[in-house]
Amino acid sequence: MSFEALAVLYLPVVVWAGLGFALAVSFGRSGSSTLFRLTALFLGVWALLATTALAWVLAHGGGPAVVRLAESPMLLFEPASALVWVAGALGAFAVFLSAFVLSQAVGRGFLRLFPSRELPGSSGRRPEAPSPSPCSSAGVLVGYAAAT
Repeated sequence: MSFEALAVLYLPVVVWAGLGFALAVSFGRSGSSTLFRLTALFLGVWALLATTALAWVLAHGGGPAVVRLAESPMLLFEPASALVWVAGALGAFAVFLSAFVLSQAVGRGFLRLFPSRELPGSSGRRPEAPSPSPCSSAGVLVGYAAAT
């Protein structure tokens, strides 16, 4: 097998492993938004790879197809498998949609079980949002608008 064929074969796996490494390195060093983005990319690539492989195996005969795919993984990257990649993408979307719906149902269940209540001493007021500083981009725009 040529180097180009191996590169095409393992590129999604290398991207997935690289995202996993970046996630592990940035865990203690980055803010929550960076970790969230890396985690979403990592899980998205994993879901695409897993559901595409599953769709290919199901479309090509189940158990014997697993052996064929293990012997010749390039079968997954042939042009004839383009529809399988579409099915894999739709499968990954369905997995994430199911997880989102489940999390919303659990959240609503927790709200029903543990209703929110007023904390003592809060008097129902929320703290006011701080005004934009003159150094922030919003403050610069406000200052520019006031000057013109």
